[in-house]
Amino acid sequence: MADYDAPTAVDTRTRTSDGPVDAALEERYAVGDVLGRGGMGAVRLAHDQRVDREVAIQLMRPEQ
Repeated sequence: MADYDAPTAVDTRTRTSDGPVDAALEERYAVGDVLGRGGMGAVRLAHDQRVDREVAIQLMRPEQ
């Protein structure tokens, strides 16, 4: 077990990685900086306002 409180992974299935964040997503999460990018999208740091906790959110690239 880690000595720190690691962010929880949340896969939102939002279909954008660099564009505006979906309004429903913004109601619950305060979306922050990009933590990493990959072939399927980006992972961003966010704060889950309902449970007052940092999480990582995966934003998927649009299907082409």
